[in-house]
Amino acid sequence: MKPVVDGVIPGSPAARAGLERGDEIVRVDDRETLTWEGVMQGVIAAALDDEPVSLGVRREDDRQRGAVLDLSDLALDEIASSSFFDKLGVEPRRPKVPPVIERTEPGGAAAEAGIVPGDRIVEADGQPVDDWRGWVELVRSRGGKVIQVGVERDGTLLRLPLTPELVASEEGMVGHIGAAVVVPRGLADRFYAVERYPPLTALGRAVSKTAEVSKLTLNMLWKMLLLEVSVRNLSGPISIAQYAGHSAEVGISRFLEFLAIVSISLGILNLLPIPLLDGGHLMYYLIELFKGGPVSDEAQLLGQRVGIALLVGLMGVAFFNDLARLLG
Repeated sequence: MKPVVDGVIPGSPAARAGLERGDEIVRVDDRETLTWEGVMQGVIAAALDDEPVSLGVRREDDRQRGAVLDLSDLALDEIASSSFFDKLGVEPRRPKVPPVIERTEPGGAAAEAGIVPGDRIVEADGQPVDDWRGWVELVRSRGGKVIQVGVERDGTLLRLPLTPELVASEEGMVGHIGAAVVVPRGLADRFYAVERYPPLTALGRAVSKTAEVSKLTLNMLWKMLLLEVSVRNLSGPISIAQYAGHSAEVGISRFLEFLAIVSISLGILNLLPIPLLDGGHLMYYLIELFKGGPVSDEAQLLGQRVGIALLVGLMGVAFFNDLARLLG
């Protein structure tokens, strides 16, 4: 989505930077930003470098100004968490989508409750519902609990008991009803941005993006070693599979982007100077170059044991984090 501010929390870093409703963030440091994802990556990268974040802001009257985002009172874990916007103190401008059902999953909670395509959700437990996002947040928070839903169908108000089923997500167990919303035509043109470049420009952007992601990954690993970032940020195969499924649901471009990020992360991990990995072999070659002879068998055996211990420990932490997310 386009990085347009819809609201600012008083006293937050965004408020101290002078951001106001209607502002569009067009630059983070020296990086042009077209989406909120670009803003997030730029802010997290600057925070990992322990630097204030310089923003380029375009007002609603098209005037541009600079702003400095001071994140010194926030921990790195808070900035890199899923509550990024809350910690920043900014509410992104999101499309307000009417809660009209487009389709339901066979056997899902919505279909079992009698909700059909074309129904409009108008109330839940006596409270009015006029936005799909608010409805989704309500459903996610009420997993396993009955919601008395008011549904408008062909001009008639129906009241249906709906019990969202509990499913695992990156935030823990949440409610899920198996329903999709009707997206109004032309909505994407007003709220979403698409980046397109000619082939040669795209190649340069790809190299630059790879370097940025590599630097961000190495900084995160270094901060973990310094105990400045929690190891809870590590993800294992369960979380990776979940993210892959979510990205595939969004579209092929998002899925390919996810695969690229995973590939870069695995490539960096493989090049770390840990015995058993390619980076460990390169380390041995460098030692041999300066030593003028091969590394002794005893040293290689000790290195292999240390490498196995490090990899098993890393995999164990990643698996523990995955299980904690599922059960939490």
